[in-house]
Parts: sequence; structure tokens; C-alpha cells
Amino acid sequence: MRLTLITRLAIRPASPAAPQRLSLAALAAIVLFGAAFAPAQPANDDCQDAEGIAEFGLFPWSNVGATTDGVAHLCPTISRQANSDIWYCWESGFDGPVRVSTCGQTTLDTIIAVYDGCDCGSPLITCSDDACGLQSRATFNAVASQFYLIRIGSFSTTLTGSGNLLFESGILAGPILSPDGGSVYYMTEAVTWHEGQAHAESLGGNLVTINSADENEFVRAGVLRFDGADRRGWIGFTDQDREGDFQWISGEPVDYTNWGGGEPNNAGNNEHYTELLGGSGQWNDVPFNHATTRFALIEVLLDPCTAPGVSQQPAPAEILACDGDTVMLSAAFSGNPAPQLQWERAPLSEPESFIPLIDGVSNGAMISGAQTGDLTLTGVLPADTGIYHCLAYNACGNVYTQTVTLRVNLRGDMNCDGATNNFDIDPFVLALVDPVEYAATYPGCDTRNGDVNCDGDFNNFDIDPFVSLLVGGP
Repeated sequence: MRLTLITRLAIRPASPAAPQRLSLAALAAIVLFGAAFAPAQPANDDCQDAEGIAEFGLFPWSNVGATTDGVAHLCPTISRQANSDIWYCWESGFDGPVRVSTCGQTTLDTIIAVYDGCDCGSPLITCSDDACGLQSRATFNAVASQFYLIRIGSFSTTLTGSGNLLFESGILAGPILSPDGGSVYYMTEAVTWHEGQAHAESLGGNLVTINSADENEFVRAGVLRFDGADRRGWIGFTDQDREGDFQWISGEPVDYTNWGGGEPNNAGNNEHYTELLGGSGQWNDVPFNHATTRFALIEVLLDPCTAPGVSQQPAPAEILACDGDTVMLSAAFSGNPAPQLQWERAPLSEPESFIPLIDGVSNGAMISGAQTGDLTLTGVLPADTGIYHCLAYNACGNVYTQTVTLRVNLRGDMNCDGATNNFDIDPFVLALVDPVEYAATYPGCDTRNGDVNCDGDFNNFDIDPFVSLLVGGP
């Protein structure tokens, strides 16, 4: 409307019969008007200006006004150009499969490409066109603290738009523990068999090896269809090395197969990989990039579970400390998986508190925050006196260290009233002169309370420190 108005104002008839002409002023107005309303070029339009982002989350984007400076890629089987492309340099905070997606985040028909590194010459890792309708979703193996160049653009040469870019874990299911506890399963999205195997290796495993009908059903129902959805998933069965000789990529022996009727048939002479059908649980040989097989079934073997054992006992068995001292206890354990630890304490008067209960945990008081092999007690007080040990436990069992008896004496408290003052002078002298009479007069008191200089002995060398303690405090 405004452009039409400007044009009309600029047209003036020279005479009733003369043709209408556009004045120079009108042309300038039209040019300026068009420039004022042209979309701004995104700051990350060029690869060299890639915007830095990091971690999982949603990141808003717009390629309105962007130009194209990348090349076409195979995504995954058809060469596609990401038109009006924009660029991001993403830093991973995660080891393992990662998904970057526009699914549900835009109405634009998008293309995504992922490159190994943020240099503009970095090699392509993966590319995605129509993964979820007209939108894109690419899964790749990431390494924590590494950088990846992300390119997003339009399938169309004329249409642009905006939306969000979603980064999330590529693990769709798992870890799911096998019934025998010997392995865990995961599921990721993988558009090729090799991509799925790469995901598996990044997690420390392989595409799944299936050794029985029970395992086949567990993987089908509990992993591939963990949420009830019907899918097709890659398994680790392949004859890529020799036609017709299917072997497990894990190297395990072939003890079980579950081929569908007429399979494997190597249709098209390129079906060297195996999919598991979520509906029936049967197997089918397919090409490495079979269009309807989009999920990787991954198995990671676990080390055998072993109960904890004590490899280092806390020592010595008895510790006498002065109030204010620092006491350190250390223990070490074996076991797989690595056991969890908990230091516990019981009063000297209740050693039976450390009798283990049926559930493997004693009824000694747990020490808050003491869940490592090293226990440090800083500035101990008489209240810290007690029997100490450390409990180690995992899924396969538990074990206790030997006990350590800690006594913390209140220096100079010779009458055992809980305070050090002038009332302790007579018992202090008595303990030095006649320990037997002291024990009879103050039953339950320990002459070691008189070890004021904390050298391990109670003797005349403690007299001056005792006087100083009474006069000026510790």
C-alpha cells in the first residue's frame, strides 16, 4: 500500500496526451523504501562467524536474510544443499551420542549438517534432511569439551524461517540391565548400521548380540519397544566380510538366529546387515542405510560383580587423643562395581551397636558426610570418643573394617566433672603421687587426662602445662 502510494505521487502527466513517467525522486524513494524493509543478515550467516553455544538445551535461530556459503552433502542418501545456511560452534559437555534437531521446533523444511571441529574445513560427521516430517534430526558421537560445527539451512531455495535448535542426549532408552545382570542395553537413533555401531563403541559396547529366544524377546519388548512404540532396530549381525556368513560384530559365537521367512535373501545384492522387527521379533537382512531402520540396539557387557573386600585396615586399633587434636583414619577396599562407603561410630559403652543387621548395615550411628575411605576428625572433643569402623557395600555384598577405639581426654579434668578448673588441682597431685589411691577416689577417671602436654605420658612434665591451663586456658 505504501509503495503504491509513493509511486502514484511521483507520476505526473506532462500533458493530457503525454505518457506517464517515473521521476528520479520516485525511483530513489522506492529503492530506499525497499532497503529499509530488507531482512537483516544474521550475524552467524557465514561459517567463519559461527555463533558459540554449549551443552544441552534449546537455542533460537533464524535464517531470514541469510545467504548460502556451504556445500551440498549426502543426507543420508540424497544430495541436499542447505540453502540460506547459518552456523553454530557447539561445545559438548557430554561423552556419547548426541542429537541435534529441529523436530517440533519450526515449520520450515530444514537441513542440518554436523562437522568434526569448528574450522570451516572440518570434515562432515553426519547430515539430516527429513527425519521427522520436513524437519531434521542428526545424531552423532560427541566428546566432552570438544567443539562441533553445526550448519542449519532451508531445503527450499526461496523460503526461510526461524525456530529452535534442540541439543539433547542421543540415548533414547537405557541403561537397561539384562535379566542375568551381565550386560546393559541402550537404544539410540541411527540412520545407518555403521552409525549405530559407532554409537555402541562410544558407550563401550557393540550393537547387540542375541544368544537365545529369551534374550531376543527381552531386547524386542524391553529395549526396542521400551515405550510401546513399534520400531525396527539394528543388531550386530552382519556378513559384511563374506557373503552369507553372518557373524556377530562382538566376535561372540553364533548360537541362535531368528530369521523371518525366506530371510536372509540378500535382495539387491547389498543386504549385509540385520534389523530386528519390533512387531514380531524376527530378523531381516537389509542394506547398511535401510530407510525404515533408524534405531541402534546397543549392548555393553559388565564386569563380573564381586563383593567388597578390605585391602587396607584403619590403624592403630586404639587412639588416645587430646581435645583439639586432628585424628585421621584411612581404609581401602576392592570390589566390582566399586563399593559405596560409610563410616560409623558407636559409644564405648555400646560395642554391640556394631553387630551387623540382616540387611547388611550395622546399627552404629552413621557419620554424616563420611562416604570416602579417609575420615578426618578435626578438633576432636571428648564427645567424639567411641568405636569407629567403615562399611563398604555393593550389589554383591558388604564388608566392615576392623574397629578403631578413639578416646579423647579433656586435658586437666582430673575429677571428671567435665570441666578443667581449680577443683582439679588436688586430684591432679594425687594422680601424680599415688595413682592407686587416685583410681579408688575417682573411679572411672583416667590418669591420662593429666597428660596436658599430650606427649603420651602423664608425669612431672605435665605440671607446668597444667598450671598454664588453669591460669590462661588452653
